[in-house]
Amino acid sequence: MTDPAAEGSRASRLPRRRAARRPTSSETVDADVTLIGNVALRNRAFGFVSVEPGRLIGNRAEQNGAGFRTERVSDITGKIARNNVGAGFVVEPATRLDLVHDNVARGNGGDGFQVILPRDRSVGTLSSNHAINNLGHGLHVVDGFGQGLVAPTATITGNTAFRNGGGDLADDTDCRFALWVANRFGTAAQPCIH
Repeated sequence: MTDPAAEGSRASRLPRRRAARRPTSSETVDADVTLIGNVALRNRAFGFVSVEPGRLIGNRAEQNGAGFRTERVSDITGKIARNNVGAGFVVEPATRLDLVHDNVARGNGGDGFQVILPRDRSVGTLSSNHAINNLGHGLHVVDGFGQGLVAPTATITGNTAFRNGGGDLADDTDCRFALWVANRFGTAAQPCIH
Protein backbone atom coordinates (compact mmCIF):
# COMPACT_ATOMS: atom_id res chain seq x y z
CA MET A 1 0.00 0.00 0.00
CA THR A 2 1.62 3.27 -1.08
CA ASP A 3 1.30 6.54 0.82
CA PRO A 4 0.55 9.17 -1.87
CA ALA A 5 1.83 11.96 0.37
CA ALA A 6 5.30 10.42 0.59
CA GLU A 7 6.57 9.99 -2.93
CA GLY A 8 8.87 7.03 -3.25
CA SER A 9 8.24 5.76 0.27
CA ARG A 10 6.90 2.39 1.25
CA ALA A 11 3.91 2.12 3.60
CA SER A 12 3.12 -0.83 5.80
CA ARG A 13 -0.19 -1.71 7.38
CA LEU A 14 0.08 -4.22 10.20
CA PRO A 15 -2.82 -6.33 11.41
CA ARG A 16 -4.25 -5.48 14.81
CA ARG A 17 -2.43 -7.42 17.49
CA ARG A 18 -4.68 -8.44 20.33
CA ALA A 19 -2.71 -10.43 22.89
CA ALA A 20 0.73 -10.63 21.35
CA ARG A 21 3.34 -11.88 23.81
CA ARG A 22 6.14 -9.98 22.17
CA PRO A 23 8.62 -7.40 23.45
CA THR A 24 7.62 -4.91 20.73
CA SER A 25 4.78 -4.92 18.25
CA SER A 26 6.39 -2.85 15.50
CA GLU A 27 9.93 -1.58 15.02
CA THR A 28 10.93 0.60 12.09
CA VAL A 29 14.50 0.06 10.90
CA ASP A 30 14.11 1.23 7.31
CA ALA A 31 14.13 4.93 6.42
CA ASP A 32 11.43 4.43 3.79
CA VAL A 33 8.82 2.86 6.10
CA THR A 34 5.55 4.60 6.85
CA LEU A 35 3.21 3.06 9.43
CA ILE A 36 -0.32 4.46 9.26
CA GLY A 37 -3.31 3.53 11.43
CA ASN A 38 -1.87 0.49 13.25
CA VAL A 39 -2.67 -0.73 16.77
CA ALA A 40 -0.10 -2.19 19.18
CA LEU A 41 -1.79 -3.98 22.06
CA ARG A 42 -0.37 -5.79 25.13
CA ASN A 43 3.33 -5.99 24.21
CA ARG A 44 5.83 -6.41 27.06
CA ALA A 45 8.24 -3.59 26.20
CA PHE A 46 6.99 -1.01 23.69
CA GLY A 47 4.07 -0.83 21.30
CA PHE A 48 6.15 0.93 18.62
CA VAL A 49 9.91 1.60 18.40
CA SER A 50 11.39 3.82 15.70
CA VAL A 51 15.17 3.58 15.36
CA GLU A 52 15.55 5.04 11.86
CA PRO A 53 13.88 7.97 10.12
CA GLY A 54 10.42 7.01 8.98
CA ARG A 55 6.85 8.12 9.43
CA LEU A 56 4.49 6.99 12.19
CA ILE A 57 1.08 8.52 11.56
CA GLY A 58 -2.23 7.87 13.31
CA ASN A 59 -1.11 4.77 15.22
CA ARG A 60 -2.38 3.65 18.62
CA ALA A 61 -0.49 1.93 21.46
CA GLU A 62 -2.54 0.50 24.33
CA GLN A 63 -1.71 -1.69 27.33
CA ASN A 64 1.97 -2.14 26.42
CA GLY A 65 5.02 -1.75 28.65
CA ALA A 66 5.33 1.74 27.10
CA GLY A 67 3.54 3.14 24.07
CA PHE A 68 6.03 4.70 21.63
CA ARG A 69 9.82 5.03 21.70
CA THR A 70 11.43 7.23 19.09
CA GLU A 71 15.15 7.43 18.50
CA ARG A 72 15.24 9.11 15.10
CA VAL A 73 11.85 9.54 13.52
CA SER A 74 10.96 11.81 10.64
CA ASP A 75 7.33 12.32 11.58
CA ILE A 76 5.32 11.16 14.61
CA THR A 77 1.87 12.64 14.27
CA GLY A 78 -1.66 11.88 15.43
CA LYS A 79 -0.71 9.05 17.80
CA ILE A 80 -2.61 7.87 20.85
CA ALA A 81 -0.80 6.19 23.75
CA ARG A 82 -3.37 4.97 26.26
CA ASN A 83 -3.31 2.74 29.34
CA ASN A 84 0.31 1.61 28.91
CA VAL A 85 2.15 0.35 32.02
CA GLY A 86 4.99 2.88 31.64
CA ALA A 87 5.30 6.09 29.63
CA GLY A 88 3.07 6.89 26.70
CA PHE A 89 5.92 8.38 24.62
CA VAL A 90 9.69 8.11 25.20
CA VAL A 91 11.42 10.64 22.95
CA GLU A 92 15.16 9.97 22.68
CA PRO A 93 17.78 12.74 22.15
CA ALA A 94 18.26 12.19 18.39
CA THR A 95 14.59 12.92 17.58
CA ARG A 96 13.69 16.23 15.92
CA LEU A 97 10.98 17.59 18.23
CA ASP A 98 9.35 19.74 15.57
CA LEU A 99 8.18 16.51 13.94
CA VAL A 100 6.50 15.23 17.15
CA HIS A 101 3.11 16.91 17.26
CA ASP A 102 -0.65 16.38 17.63
CA ASN A 103 -0.27 13.29 19.82
CA VAL A 104 -2.25 12.22 22.91
CA ALA A 105 -0.99 10.41 26.03
CA ARG A 106 -3.86 9.41 28.32
CA GLY A 107 -4.04 7.17 31.38
CA ASN A 108 -0.51 5.75 31.18
CA GLY A 109 1.26 4.35 34.26
CA GLY A 110 4.34 6.58 33.82
CA ASP A 111 4.90 9.97 32.20
CA GLY A 112 2.67 10.91 29.30
CA PHE A 113 5.67 12.26 27.36
CA GLN A 114 9.22 11.65 28.56
CA VAL A 115 11.54 13.85 26.48
CA ILE A 116 15.27 13.21 26.84
CA LEU A 117 17.09 16.33 25.66
CA PRO A 118 20.63 16.37 24.33
CA ARG A 119 22.95 19.06 25.64
CA ASP A 120 25.03 19.49 22.51
CA ARG A 121 22.63 20.53 19.74
CA SER A 122 19.24 22.04 19.04
CA VAL A 123 16.39 19.57 18.50
CA GLY A 124 13.58 21.97 17.58
CA THR A 125 10.12 22.64 19.02
CA LEU A 126 7.74 20.21 20.72
CA SER A 127 4.18 21.46 20.24
CA SER A 128 0.46 20.62 20.09
CA ASN A 129 0.60 17.44 22.19
CA HIS A 130 -1.85 16.46 24.96
CA ALA A 131 -1.13 14.62 28.24
CA ILE A 132 -4.13 13.80 30.41
CA ASN A 133 -4.56 11.56 33.50
CA ASN A 134 -1.13 9.89 33.40
CA LEU A 135 0.27 8.58 36.72
CA GLY A 136 3.65 10.27 36.18
CA HIS A 137 4.21 13.76 34.80
CA GLY A 138 2.21 14.84 31.78
CA LEU A 139 5.25 16.19 29.94
CA HIS A 140 8.64 15.52 31.54
CA VAL A 141 11.99 16.82 30.25
CA VAL A 142 14.87 14.56 31.28
CA ASP A 143 18.51 15.62 31.10
CA GLY A 144 20.42 13.89 28.29
CA PHE A 145 24.16 13.72 27.97
CA GLY A 146 26.76 15.85 26.22
CA GLN A 147 28.94 18.87 26.80
CA GLY A 148 26.13 21.40 26.92
CA LEU A 149 25.26 24.57 25.11
CA VAL A 150 24.61 27.96 26.69
CA ALA A 151 21.29 28.34 24.90
CA PRO A 152 18.29 25.97 25.31
CA THR A 153 18.31 23.03 22.89
CA ALA A 154 14.49 22.80 22.65
CA THR A 155 11.35 24.92 22.74
CA ILE A 156 8.23 23.43 24.29
CA THR A 157 5.10 25.35 23.37
CA GLY A 158 1.38 24.95 22.78
CA ASN A 159 1.09 21.62 24.62
CA THR A 160 -1.76 20.74 26.99
CA ALA A 161 -1.38 18.77 30.24
CA PHE A 162 -3.99 18.27 32.98
CA ARG A 163 -4.73 15.88 35.86
CA ASN A 164 -1.41 14.04 35.77
CA GLY A 165 -0.42 12.28 39.03
CA GLY A 166 3.23 13.42 39.16
CA GLY A 167 2.33 16.95 38.07
CA ASP A 168 1.49 18.24 34.63
CA LEU A 169 4.86 19.67 33.48
CA ALA A 170 8.36 19.00 34.84
CA ASP A 171 11.90 19.79 33.73
CA ASP A 172 14.82 17.96 35.37
CA THR A 173 17.23 20.51 33.84
CA ASP A 174 15.52 23.45 35.60
CA CYS A 175 14.90 24.94 32.14
CA ARG A 176 18.61 25.09 31.20
CA PHE A 177 18.01 23.13 27.98
CA ALA A 178 14.32 23.82 27.30
CA LEU A 179 12.40 27.05 26.81
CA TRP A 180 8.76 26.59 27.96
CA VAL A 181 6.27 29.00 26.35
CA ALA A 182 2.45 29.20 26.15
CA ASN A 183 1.60 25.70 27.34
CA ARG A 184 -1.77 24.93 28.98
CA PHE A 185 -1.46 23.07 32.30
CA GLY A 186 -2.65 22.83 35.88
CA THR A 187 0.68 22.36 37.71
CA ALA A 188 4.37 22.84 36.93
CA ALA A 189 7.33 21.51 38.93
CA GLN A 190 9.52 24.58 38.19
CA PRO A 191 8.58 28.29 38.08
CA CYS A 192 10.41 28.68 34.73
CA ILE A 193 7.74 26.59 33.00
CA HIS A 194 5.04 28.60 31.22
